[in-house]
Amino acid sequence: AHPGEFDVDWYEEVDTSALEVDGVNVLGNLSQHARYKYLLSLEGHSYWSFRIRQLMHLNSALLHQDLPCHEFWYALLRPYEHYVPISRDLADLRAQLRYVQAHDGEARRMVGRMQRLARRLLSQRAVLLYVRTLLTRYAALLKFKVHRHPRAVPLVDVDW
Repeated sequence: AHPGEFDVDWYEEVDTSALEVDGVNVLGNLSQHARYKYLLSLEGHSYWSFRIRQLMHLNSALLHQDLPCHEFWYALLRPYEHYVPISRDLADLRAQLRYVQAHDGEARRMVGRMQRLARRLLSQRAVLLYVRTLLTRYAALLKFKVHRHPRAVPLVDVDW
């Protein structure tokens, strides 16, 4: 443990109802995260963390853990171009923190590239277009005719 080097907290519960207590997000909000120059993107309770999508929009350099599970857009993330990589076992965490601290100018450029990538790939419209394309191509591979259930409703009303 290295007090003063990392401001972190541990959450024991996976129960999603615990994410909010009396209307307050116990994981903190993005404005709290935005105060930090460097942010950690570590695996959650299921091998990945949804937080990276939000963290990529902040003005903080991202130290991102190597994870076994990836979202569809992860292949476009490049180490040292968009984020500073951290090994899965976190053995290099302190060294990578020192690296990003010693390369402040490059860290700022990395943040800019990361934010541009996030704006392009992670907007609601971009994600919905990806899902639409994925489902359309998947449907084309099916050997049977797909029929919409009479009570089906759209999940999101989007102007494509």
